[in-house]
Amino acid sequence: MVIIAVVRFRYTCGSVWQKPKVVSGIYNSIEPNITNSDNHITIDCDKWYAITNKLQKLVKNWDSEYINPAILDGLQWSFELVFDDDRQLYFKGSNKFPDNWNKFTKYIEHIGE
Repeated sequence: MVIIAVVRFRYTCGSVWQKPKVVSGIYNSIEPNITNSDNHITIDCDKWYAITNKLQKLVKNWDSEYINPAILDGLQWSFELVFDDDRQLYFKGSNKFPDNWNKFTKYIEHIGE
Protein backbone atom coordinates (compact mmCIF):
# COMPACT_ATOMS: atom_id res chain seq x y z
CA MET A 1 0.00 0.00 0.00
CA VAL A 2 1.32 3.43 -0.97
CA ILE A 3 0.59 6.26 1.45
CA ILE A 4 0.37 9.71 -0.13
CA ALA A 5 1.50 12.21 2.45
CA VAL A 6 1.49 15.97 2.79
CA VAL A 7 5.05 17.26 2.46
CA ARG A 8 4.33 20.98 2.83
CA PHE A 9 1.60 23.39 3.81
CA ARG A 10 1.33 27.19 3.98
CA TYR A 11 -1.39 29.47 5.35
CA THR A 12 -1.44 33.25 5.09
CA CYS A 13 -4.08 35.69 6.24
CA GLY A 14 -3.92 39.48 6.45
CA SER A 15 -4.83 42.82 4.97
CA VAL A 16 -3.24 46.14 4.13
CA TRP A 17 -4.13 47.21 7.66
CA GLN A 18 -2.63 44.32 9.62
CA LYS A 19 0.54 42.25 9.56
CA PRO A 20 -0.18 38.94 7.84
CA LYS A 21 -0.39 35.77 9.91
CA VAL A 22 1.72 33.02 8.32
CA VAL A 23 1.87 29.37 9.36
CA SER A 24 3.86 26.88 7.34
CA GLY A 25 5.18 23.39 7.70
CA ILE A 26 7.61 21.24 5.78
CA TYR A 27 8.28 17.54 6.10
CA ASN A 28 11.65 15.95 5.71
CA SER A 29 12.55 12.52 6.98
CA ILE A 30 15.01 13.90 9.52
CA GLU A 31 12.86 16.46 11.32
CA PRO A 32 9.48 17.83 10.23
CA ASN A 33 9.07 21.42 11.33
CA ILE A 34 6.42 24.08 11.65
CA THR A 35 6.86 27.83 11.61
CA ASN A 36 4.25 30.39 12.54
CA SER A 37 4.67 34.16 12.69
CA ASP A 38 6.35 33.91 16.10
CA ASN A 39 7.86 30.42 16.53
CA HIS A 40 9.75 27.65 14.78
CA ILE A 41 9.46 24.15 16.18
CA THR A 42 10.60 20.68 15.22
CA ILE A 43 8.07 17.89 15.67
CA ASP A 44 8.11 14.11 15.33
CA CYS A 45 6.62 12.28 12.35
CA ASP A 46 3.54 11.08 14.25
CA LYS A 47 2.60 14.64 15.19
CA TRP A 48 3.22 15.78 11.58
CA TYR A 49 0.79 13.17 10.26
CA ALA A 50 -1.81 14.04 12.90
CA ILE A 51 -1.61 17.76 12.04
CA THR A 52 -1.71 17.29 8.27
CA ASN A 53 -4.52 14.73 8.45
CA LYS A 54 -6.58 17.17 10.53
CA LEU A 55 -5.89 19.96 8.00
CA GLN A 56 -6.99 17.72 5.11
CA LYS A 57 -10.24 16.90 6.91
CA LEU A 58 -10.93 20.57 7.58
CA VAL A 59 -10.58 21.58 3.91
CA LYS A 60 -12.01 18.50 2.18
CA ASN A 61 -15.27 20.24 1.17
CA TRP A 62 -13.85 23.65 0.34
CA ASP A 63 -14.19 25.38 -3.01
CA SER A 64 -10.93 26.61 -4.51
CA GLU A 65 -11.91 30.28 -4.30
CA TYR A 66 -14.04 32.51 -2.05
CA ILE A 67 -14.37 36.09 -3.27
CA ASN A 68 -16.68 38.89 -2.12
CA PRO A 69 -16.47 41.51 -4.90
CA ALA A 70 -18.39 44.07 -2.84
CA ILE A 71 -15.42 44.61 -0.48
CA LEU A 72 -12.17 45.87 -1.98
CA ASP A 73 -9.72 46.21 0.91
CA GLY A 74 -10.58 43.67 3.57
CA LEU A 75 -9.05 40.34 4.52
CA GLN A 76 -7.22 38.15 2.02
CA TRP A 77 -6.18 34.58 2.76
CA SER A 78 -4.71 31.47 1.15
CA PHE A 79 -3.96 27.88 2.10
CA GLU A 80 -1.93 25.32 0.18
CA LEU A 81 -1.22 21.63 0.72
CA VAL A 82 1.50 19.89 -1.32
CA PHE A 83 1.66 16.09 -1.42
CA ASP A 84 4.59 13.76 -2.01
CA ASP A 85 3.17 12.79 -5.43
CA ASP A 86 3.43 16.51 -6.48
CA ARG A 87 -0.33 17.00 -6.25
CA GLN A 88 -1.38 20.35 -4.80
CA LEU A 89 -4.54 21.74 -3.25
CA TYR A 90 -4.77 25.53 -3.23
CA PHE A 91 -7.52 27.64 -1.71
CA LYS A 92 -7.83 31.42 -1.53
CA GLY A 93 -10.26 34.10 -0.60
CA SER A 94 -10.95 37.77 -0.23
CA ASN A 95 -13.53 38.79 2.36
CA LYS A 96 -15.42 35.53 1.96
CA PHE A 97 -14.78 32.26 3.80
CA PRO A 98 -15.71 28.56 3.91
CA ASP A 99 -18.41 27.55 6.40
CA ASN A 100 -15.89 26.05 8.84
CA TRP A 101 -13.44 28.97 8.62
CA ASN A 102 -13.46 29.74 12.36
CA LYS A 103 -12.72 26.11 13.23
CA PHE A 104 -9.91 26.00 10.63
CA THR A 105 -8.24 29.24 11.75
CA LYS A 106 -8.54 28.33 15.41
CA TYR A 107 -6.67 25.10 14.67
CA ILE A 108 -4.00 26.32 12.27
CA GLU A 109 -3.11 29.58 13.99
CA HIS A 110 -2.22 27.68 17.16
CA ILE A 111 -0.02 25.05 15.50
CA GLY A 112 3.52 25.55 16.65
CA GLU A 113 2.73 27.62 19.70
